[in-house]
Amino acid sequence: MLETRRNYVYWMFAVIMICARVRLRAAPEMGVAARDAALGGAFTALADDTSAVYYNPAALINLPQHEFSSSYGFLNSGVRSGASVTDWSVSAGVPMGKKIGSAGVSWREIYEHSFYREQAASVGYGRSMIGHWSVGLGGQYFNRSLDIPVDAAAPEVDGGVASAYGVSVGVLGRVMDCVEIGFFGQGLNEPKRAASFVNRSVYRASAGYRALTYSVAAQLNNSQAAYQEGRNWSGTLAGEKWLFSNQFTKADIAVRGSISSGPDQWRQWAVGTTYQRRFLRMDYAFIMPFQADGWTSAQASHRLTLSVLFGRSTAPQKLISGKRNFKFRITKLKQKIKFHQDKMAPILAQVKSLRQNLVHQGVRQGDFSALYDRTMQQYWAQKDGGASLRERLEYLTIVTGFFRDYPVSISSAEKELASTQKSWDKIQKEWAESWSGYVLGNGEMDKDERLAFLADLGKRFESSGISMEPVSKELEILEELP
Repeated sequence: MLETRRNYVYWMFAVIMICARVRLRAAPEMGVAARDAALGGAFTALADDTSAVYYNPAALINLPQHEFSSSYGFLNSGVRSGASVTDWSVSAGVPMGKKIGSAGVSWREIYEHSFYREQAASVGYGRSMIGHWSVGLGGQYFNRSLDIPVDAAAPEVDGGVASAYGVSVGVLGRVMDCVEIGFFGQGLNEPKRAASFVNRSVYRASAGYRALTYSVAAQLNNSQAAYQEGRNWSGTLAGEKWLFSNQFTKADIAVRGSISSGPDQWRQWAVGTTYQRRFLRMDYAFIMPFQADGWTSAQASHRLTLSVLFGRSTAPQKLISGKRNFKFRITKLKQKIKFHQDKMAPILAQVKSLRQNLVHQGVRQGDFSALYDRTMQQYWAQKDGGASLRERLEYLTIVTGFFRDYPVSISSAEKELASTQKSWDKIQKEWAESWSGYVLGNGEMDKDERLAFLADLGKRFESSGISMEPVSKELEILEELP
């Protein structure tokens, strides 16, 4: 099976690169956000963020969570030769469940100072269909304007109309265990009004191999010429590697890169990185187009994207991205539980030695009242620092038990102990009821629902000091399920 996958990927890459050598005039693929730009636009089969609105709305079902993104690009590839462009966009994606699908919206503006402005509003919708396939529909409104009189415009922007509407259709399917293919047609009505690559009529075909920590993709594009009649061909090979942190409190890092080939000896390479910490993700891309015969006129472009992720994951399990996201969520939940356990272990060890330390200090100092005050000051500091109920309960039990034998007023400790014991009894009761509910109902829940239930248990009880061993064992079981 592994050899078959390798042969499939090699064959896929070879076809893409052979097709990409067709010699027609092409424009560079500068992307919409930083991640897809670093992948050279080879995102039709791999898209799992709001950029899917542009690259394949069928891939919107891969959105792991609700997402809001803002991107800014400084591009050294304007409508006029040697001109620079500012490119910014905002987008949002909303997964609405397996039965309904996912939707995304985006607003983008491309601006060349004192010359040209292009705006695009896009909407997309994707939904799972039969088997491992999904379809998506998209709509775009484009508007362009010149900041100089039309009769003074450069010939490269001559023709076309000021505004137009576009219609898009996308398909995404899983053909092997870790292989997905995507097809996308943008601007099927061929509105001739855009100079930027991603806003023109374009057909994309892509295949991607997606594992838990890395992805590779190959893509072939056939786009409407920006300034002349006819269509252009280009191809891209791209790869991405995720370096997941071994603790949930640390950031996940990704590195990616691509090489693109097109007509007229046009080539482009791009690299990028991601820094993601819980619900915040930052992406950067460095893009370098050049001619195959030299670097003399090459100018780099840059993109930066900031994304906020929120809400519960809903990516379908039948897609590779859903399976990948499912395993990732299990890994993160296990790391989170382990973090709290590791954090609590040394504190509990100190608490167990507290009585012996109090005996030594009391014998040495003789002033038990002052010792009691210092001990309670340490307790309040631990409580303010987020000590768990279990840690606080054991600490207070030892303190009250020790100082009760000495002429010291311990009313503050006894009052705090009673309150903490009441809270501990309540949390234990809630845990027992919640876990019983999971055990009784897990036979009627699918994998996603079971994981969501366990994640909720972890969120509610992990910092209380309740043992999460049953949850950890259940996560191991879920991880082994097909």
